[in-house]
Amino acid sequence: MKLFLALFGLFGLLATSVNALSTGMEDYTFDTTPLTWEVDVFNNGTMINMTGTVEQVNAQILEINPAFKFPVYETNKTDTLMARTQKDPANTCGRDKTDAQGWWWASLDAIQNGQYHLRTVPGRPWMDAGPKKCARVSCSWKAAIYWCNDNDHRLEIDNFGLIADCIQPITQDPDCLDNQAIFPPQKIMVVCGQHFVKEGWNCIAREDSC
Repeated sequence: MKLFLALFGLFGLLATSVNALSTGMEDYTFDTTPLTWEVDVFNNGTMINMTGTVEQVNAQILEINPAFKFPVYETNKTDTLMARTQKDPANTCGRDKTDAQGWWWASLDAIQNGQYHLRTVPGRPWMDAGPKKCARVSCSWKAAIYWCNDNDHRLEIDNFGLIADCIQPITQDPDCLDNQAIFPPQKIMVVCGQHFVKEGWNCIAREDSC
């Protein structure tokens, strides 16, 4: 069963202008317009348009066809991903480093759940030319994953699981993690950071309104 995805409206959308930093996070443009998906829900060639993050679209699919089977993408080996990192350190981590962006800590569990959902999406994601062009691909429980294109040309990668792979080093870096009461009074593990790869794109884990 095939699931086709298209990204629309990446031009002329709301941009956030912030103070420049030396961290590589400065002046990123965030596209919070929902993604548009074309889904062959019953594997009969009839496409249905849906909008939202991967979590929202997966839920819509199951409402229409509870028998829909989602494939699971097998992650890259960590050493393979590390060989593709753009710089050392490849991560920019933590609330202190991201304060000028207005970013805040997100639930680690929620970010990891977003990674799982991204691994269930077949197809090749693409984004229009950057640099510093970002789109939100996952959001739940105020925890968002962004995919950003720093190239001056259209970007296409092999699968959405690569975005989940990109997030992995952030979730494993102690500097990107903390223990915070973001849902008081209980403290939970939280994460905030950005990871860069050699192909000229990066990913972000951060708090956001979903």
